[in-house]
Amino acid sequence: MDLVTVGWIAVGWFTLAVLVSLVLGSIFRQVNAPLNEADVAVVAERQKVVHLRYRNPVQKRHAGPTRQRQEAVRQAAG
Repeated sequence: MDLVTVGWIAVGWFTLAVLVSLVLGSIFRQVNAPLNEADVAVVAERQKVVHLRYRNPVQKRHAGPTRQRQEAVRQAAG
């Protein structure tokens, strides 16, 4: 491999690195842009839905009969 080929490879890698950094910079700039009020409302609503999903309100709604069944099992067991 001669010196000219090594130079062209180095120039190609440098050009590719600059282009990749420009593309990633524009992507990260868009991702980190400040939110407006509509976006904040959407994020808050999604967090509320996720919180309710993992809270399992169905079991809490039927806590009375479940507790009565647990008491019956406890009395029968001992």
